[in-house]
Amino acid sequence: MSRFPSVDRRKYQITKMRTRHQEMKRLDSLGFGHKEIAAELGCTPANVCHVTGSELYKRELEVQKVAMDSTTVDVGKRILEIGLKGLDLLDEVVAGVGAGRNADIGLRVRVAMDALDRKSGSAKVKTIQGSMTHKHLVQEDVLDRIKARAAKAEQQAAFDGAVEAEFKEVAEAS
Repeated sequence: MSRFPSVDRRKYQITKMRTRHQEMKRLDSLGFGHKEIAAELGCTPANVCHVTGSELYKRELEVQKVAMDSTTVDVGKRILEIGLKGLDLLDEVVAGVGAGRNADIGLRVRVAMDALDRKSGSAKVKTIQGSMTHKHLVQEDVLDRIKARAAKAEQQAAFDGAVEAEFKEVAEAS
């Protein structure tokens, strides 16, 4: 038995990222599937698959991911910087020096207690209270039928309770 020689299938390769391709990349980054992207942009899922499989698209997507990662790192650094400044301010408030020299004793105690709660590894116990209501919503006609069946069952029970059963043995006629 002979086999057909393997033939490389021609791949669709885009040469320039057009506006539609950029929009495909944006939707792809947001987690949309090929069918959803196609429906959103008015093209076929196969077209989306061809574009997202092209080398240029993959390079552009990689550049976008690197940019997003670097932005995330920058935000993380800023949060750390703000946290250190906040810690310095809390130190001044507790010590009553610098920016915290005008803080009253109540504020100093609260800041110190909050810091102790966080340092111990467990936050202060907070009470959360709520209520839950459970309702069954029924249409009026359904409710009326339920009430009617209940009333009928009540009458039947009263009637059944008033009748006494008697057992009488009857001989068969020959």
